[in-house]
Amino acid sequence: MELLYISPVIPAVTGNGLAMRAGMVLEGLAARHSVSLLVNRMYPPNGPVPEFFVRMCSRVAMSPDAYRGLPFEVVHVFRLASLPGARPFMNGAARHHLDIDEIESETHRRLAALCRSNGDTSLAFMEDHQAKVSAALEAEALPKFERIYVSSAIDREKLAAKELGGEICILHNSVRQPPAVPPRPPAGPFLFVGTLGYYPNEDACRYLRSEIVPRLPDFEFQIVGTGATDRLRRLLSHPAIRIVGEVPQVDAWYHSAGAALVPVRAGGGTRIKILEAFSFRRPVITTTAGMEGIDARHDESVLVADTPEEFAKACRRLRNEPGLGERLAGNAFSLVGRFYSAEATKRTIAAFRWSPNR
Repeated sequence: MELLYISPVIPAVTGNGLAMRAGMVLEGLAARHSVSLLVNRMYPPNGPVPEFFVRMCSRVAMSPDAYRGLPFEVVHVFRLASLPGARPFMNGAARHHLDIDEIESETHRRLAALCRSNGDTSLAFMEDHQAKVSAALEAEALPKFERIYVSSAIDREKLAAKELGGEICILHNSVRQPPAVPPRPPAGPFLFVGTLGYYPNEDACRYLRSEIVPRLPDFEFQIVGTGATDRLRRLLSHPAIRIVGEVPQVDAWYHSAGAALVPVRAGGGTRIKILEAFSFRRPVITTTAGMEGIDARHDESVLVADTPEEFAKACRRLRNEPGLGERLAGNAFSLVGRFYSAEATKRTIAAFRWSPNR
């Protein structure tokens, strides 16, 4: 099929989760269809489309003018933010598909609640407003698509309850499994990876510094990611915390880590940073909110902690219980292979029905 893939972000192999999802889904679709990529960039990163993705597409453009008048059998829209730029192409396409990696209205409501709990009232007001805007757009736009992709069974159930009329399919977030990973250093630092300009990640780092680190005086922590403000760096200042900042590749930091910490307290979709840690065979400690939508069980593939005391206890368990980290990491790595890898995404897309539903 001739498929037009419209994305608000340049697809990426690594980096922020939005760009990684764009890249992974694009790769899965290109394995089956002739894909033309249109990037109407609204989110970072900047720069050209990586050659890895250029090679798998029949065409790549950064302007919709490049595709005016061309016939497409499917228009695949990534995120509702892409909808204005997609409308001119949807009139002539037989099928319209929408990928919402998260239910944005719900995510903004959760962020508003988190902001209020932190005393950030102006940000809470903005998130409440954006939640209302997103809810109105979802109500208007979602019924117009014959297929909607979501990242988890939880989100599929929520949309199914709205009786939109179209098909709702699960397309998990996924990551590439490294070809080789060195053994885990049990006494290695605990690692947080994330875009630090994103409020839930900033909150997670502040929570780590104020509530978790003081309970673990003999532990070391590393924070890797772009976007840390000077204010955040000052707030995170502590002898046990190293703020690495932006790195071209995260591999070396996972290799040296004893475990990954993901103390996020709000968000939407599923956390690619957890799947990434799974793929590097590093045990993960996270919250119930962090694990939402990922089919991993506490004490089997991950440790779930929702209070500072529980986080501290889980960290000590990984340090003191022989074999626990390897057991968790091994189970989590197998889970990625079955459901959250590049090959799993290709299998899922290949299994979808590609004839019209209505």
